[in-house]
Amino acid sequence: MLRRIVVITTLFSSGFALADSTDPGIAYKCDEHKGVFVLTAIMETSSPDDAGEIPIEAGFRVLSKNNDSTNITCSIKSIQVSVNFERYPPRERGQCSAYNHFMLRRLQVNNDSLLKDELFNSGCFLSPVLYRIEVHARAKAYLFKTCMGQWDWGEGYRDGKCKNATIPLTKASTDNAERVKVVSELAR
Repeated sequence: MLRRIVVITTLFSSGFALADSTDPGIAYKCDEHKGVFVLTAIMETSSPDDAGEIPIEAGFRVLSKNNDSTNITCSIKSIQVSVNFERYPPRERGQCSAYNHFMLRRLQVNNDSLLKDELFNSGCFLSPVLYRIEVHARAKAYLFKTCMGQWDWGEGYRDGKCKNATIPLTKASTDNAERVKVVSELAR
């Protein structure tokens, strides 16, 4: 009887378990010649062949996961884009605590605040989050594009919804309220 207990205990305790893991990140591109600024999600997984893996696109730079706060400034034609991210590092406890979280604290175009305090690229199966932002310079305006969705294993970002708005380049502060209204609708 004791021998059976030892054999059964050995069978069930000698194995090891491997858990799936993700490592979300952010990549960006500032192309002054084409007049394009892009922030996009990247997602490394423990199964790189998995359809949920989001690789780094050609010509993009990866946002450091070592800095608690990162500022990016990009001049594209007559537009200046500035972005501030805050990183929440992995921690011992809590839901989705094993990896970095990135909070977009502020995104400005020509000093007009367009987005603030938005979670960006969370692999935490939360409600839809931002996973891509694009700013395209035009002659007298810029195109502002946001994409939101939920990341999932084997799929990447699913149910992605992208919205576009063409925002005129003006210096009148009265136009800023209209731009902010349009942009806030894009982020939802």
